[in-house]
Amino acid sequence: MKNWCLENEEICVFKKDMEGRIFDNIIPLAGNFVSLFKLLVIDDTCYTDAEIVAEWGKIVENLGEIAAEIGGFDYKWYQKVEKKHISKIDFKKAIREFKKAANLSLDEKFEMAFPTLYSELNEVANEFVNSLP
Repeated sequence: MKNWCLENEEICVFKKDMEGRIFDNIIPLAGNFVSLFKLLVIDDTCYTDAEIVAEWGKIVENLGEIAAEIGGFDYKWYQKVEKKHISKIDFKKAIREFKKAANLSLDEKFEMAFPTLYSELNEVANEFVNSLP
């Protein structure tokens, strides 16, 4: 995760184009939400311990898939490929330096994550301000 984050800093830190990923993955996201909903409303009072563990495994899997689809995390698990270890201290330092160098306002961060929504909201706000006496 740290390697991916440092390779995709704008996506990881500022959620760049989250809006696009939501639209691009709307069908898998809907499927995961429906699956999650079914798992959460099912009457599992008579489940065995093994069935409960399997149920929680499916819940965690669905949450992970939702987070990956929205967050843009696209690494696949390859046991043969070893990633370079990054210490927690080095990772936090790199992220702090990236944020400091970017020096983005809250508006700019929101625009980066939701460009179309930001544009629409900005237009509505400008129309409202211009309509005031």
